[in-house]
Amino acid sequence: MKSLRNLPTSLALIVFVSMYAASCAHGQSAPATVRMPPVRELLVSATLNGQKVAEGIEAIDVNGLGVLLTRADFERLGLIGVLPRIVIRGAAEYVALSRTPGLKATLNFAALELAVVADVGLFAGTKLSVSRDPTIEPNRETGAFVNYDVSGQRDGRADTYSGYVELVGFTPWGSLISTGITTYANGVTNAVRLDTAFQRDFRDARARLRVGDSATVAGQFGSSVRFGGVQYGTEDAVDPRFVWRPLLAFAGSATVPSTVDVFLNSGLQRRFEVQPGAFSVENIDTLAGRGSARMVVRDATGREVVIEQPFFTVPGQLRQGVSRYSLSAGWLREAYALDSNRYGPAVAAAYWRYGLAQNVTTEIRAEAQHKGATTVAGSILVPFGDGHTFSASSAASYAFSKRGVAAGLAYTFSASRFSMGAQWDAADANYRVLGGTQPLASPRHRVAANASANLKGAGSLAVAYVRAESFERTVTQQATINHFYPLSKEWKLTSGFTHTIAEPRFWSAYLGVSWYGGNGLSGGFTGRASCDVICARDGTTFEPQTYIASRAESTSGLNWQLDADRNRARARAEWLTELGAVSAEAYRGRADARGMRVGARGAVAFIDGTFAAGQSIADSFVLVRAAEGEGLPIAGSSARGAVLDRRGTALLTRVIGYEPITVGVAQEALPLNVVSSAKPVTLAVPARAGAVARIETRKTAPATFTLVDTNKKPLLPGIFVEVGDEKTRVGLDGLVYLEVLRG
Repeated sequence: MKSLRNLPTSLALIVFVSMYAASCAHGQSAPATVRMPPVRELLVSATLNGQKVAEGIEAIDVNGLGVLLTRADFERLGLIGVLPRIVIRGAAEYVALSRTPGLKATLNFAALELAVVADVGLFAGTKLSVSRDPTIEPNRETGAFVNYDVSGQRDGRADTYSGYVELVGFTPWGSLISTGITTYANGVTNAVRLDTAFQRDFRDARARLRVGDSATVAGQFGSSVRFGGVQYGTEDAVDPRFVWRPLLAFAGSATVPSTVDVFLNSGLQRRFEVQPGAFSVENIDTLAGRGSARMVVRDATGREVVIEQPFFTVPGQLRQGVSRYSLSAGWLREAYALDSNRYGPAVAAAYWRYGLAQNVTTEIRAEAQHKGATTVAGSILVPFGDGHTFSASSAASYAFSKRGVAAGLAYTFSASRFSMGAQWDAADANYRVLGGTQPLASPRHRVAANASANLKGAGSLAVAYVRAESFERTVTQQATINHFYPLSKEWKLTSGFTHTIAEPRFWSAYLGVSWYGGNGLSGGFTGRASCDVICARDGTTFEPQTYIASRAESTSGLNWQLDADRNRARARAEWLTELGAVSAEAYRGRADARGMRVGARGAVAFIDGTFAAGQSIADSFVLVRAAEGEGLPIAGSSARGAVLDRRGTALLTRVIGYEPITVGVAQEALPLNVVSSAKPVTLAVPARAGAVARIETRKTAPATFTLVDTNKKPLLPGIFVEVGDEKTRVGLDGLVYLEVLRG
């Protein structure tokens, strides 16, 4: 402050000397009167764009220069990156706020407050991203598991037994998978191998290598065929957080620190805290269909700015620069599920789909078969305007010295309450695909149209029309109409009508009522009336059907269903346990027809030297270990009521490959003599593999006692004492608590 007090004196001295010299030069005998500019020094609080940013700012108010701040105090305002105007006095530098472009400064002498207003452009821009949950490196371990589904059936004529088995062995380098079925009927046993393959995933490339039995990718005017050989291509499951669809981006600005919320169809996707300045939010995922994304910018005073951006994406659309591909080569699989090892001619197939632009997705497919068809096909998908989509495709084949062609066009329109579409495709009699010696299964010429509308309180309505002409020149025309109406939250009404216009004429109408109640209960009734070519002779056929069912809401419990129609009444039940599921079914029909079936399904896994049984493993599994956790329930999204057994283990079978899973023990269920880390374990498991989640639990032997000194007085509170391996503080009245008291 001393240097500030000398400022008026210094200015006066400089002006006085200058005036005196000038008067002497003009022969004047006395200096002119000099008026000093008023200077006020204040210790103030500072606000930036209405938000308080600092206290104890030293401000100098000088007429003609405005408010001056020291360099250090200017930096406390948080305007890093702003190029200030500098005023030098002696050896010190001051920032002239009012002369710095983009800044306005006002001193409130009564409130001792400096109000600074800064243009948004002075702040550095910020890039934000709605990132997916971070992927974690999967636990790669060695083990195996078996899925099984066996059943036996008796229908009064013969006993039939069948079984399905899937054997999987996994290592850090990949998984070996083999499936097969076995049947026994009338004294004959038939065992068939289905698929056997080794697969390895490459996360960086989001691709999967499969050696063994697989299936080609079918594009437009193509057909997927099974083959034995090698396949390499992109795979969604390898990186479930990667977004193939187009992404959205928002841009905005904030004059003060604010909160930015990003919503997708009214669901909050992400929240950011932003500093003043321009910002952009990128990498916003969309959903297939029509929707709206909103960005809400809210400052500390509650003021809101809402920016809304509609979006429209269609199934199969890729964002720009993203590609999906598949390369396959091997031998055509024949008599699948009938013969274990029948392979035919050599085949090769290549498929590539690419996001050429934000609204243009292209597809190219090429296939070849030894002594069979060679096919090349391509398509383009173009969403445009507000809900419109156009696609076109064509294909050409060469087989048995004949050339064939196929082509198609499609258009769809989607709005919030109405959608419609039309499609045309055609193929000539010479067009062939992989494995095909006969014309393509699709008609020679087909036209289809459909429309649907959301009637709000009146439900929803859908209509469709198809006209198809076969290679034999027969024509089929069919029209359908379906209506869905929610009677209440629990009751739903559905109805429909189908009419075949061309010969042979046929019509069918149905009306159904369904009910979904609490505790997994549901039921319904359907009545269907139909009339075909013999309707005039036999009259209209009416087929009623009713059912009532219950589904368990966790991995353990009872599923059951009772249903009946004109010809049969049936009862089914399935009991779900931690070790698997057993089922039973009985039916009785007309003419005293009756039968029953019993079955069991589940899985047995081996990992970390431990065998564990559980329900069928859909994709991957996690074995949970907690040494002292017998009877404790497992907490986690994939646990669904799992409980640790007497060995302190639990098998979680509903784990999705590469999806992060968090498991732990329910803290509220811990007995008084068991403690566990409150932090759960997070891990990921490769597809068709398993991992171990180890949770720290230990038993305690708690005790409370009083410590006294030699005079039998309680020790003072707060003193540290050590008993064995445990260190604790003395409480009031000398009380000491130990988790484990060893004898």
